[in-house]
Amino acid sequence: MGFFVDAKDEKARKYYEKFGFIPMPDNKQQLFLAMNGLQQAYQTIS
Repeated sequence: MGFFVDAKDEKARKYYEKFGFIPMPDNKQQLFLAMNGLQQAYQTIS
């Protein structure tokens, strides 16, 4: 279980990767973050 995002460009993709999102192998602009990583990302920005 996790969270998917679609990065609008390369700059946005790199931003999401800073929080632990992982690009999908077949589409680098679509990224995934597992649920446990989502909590860690939230703590980083709050």
